[in-house]
Amino acid sequence: EKRVYEQKISELEEELKRINLIKADNIRLKEENAALIRVISKLSK
Repeated sequence: EKRVYEQKISELEEELKRINLIKADNIRLKEENAALIRVISKLSK
């Protein structure tokens, strides 16, 4: 039973790492998106 809990904890830790990577990617993409919007708005003037 203890091994089952340890396995579950390990799985949750891995999932948390993946979530944090996705959050970091999301922040980066939002920043890139904002930069592209600025460039496009300057080009369209």
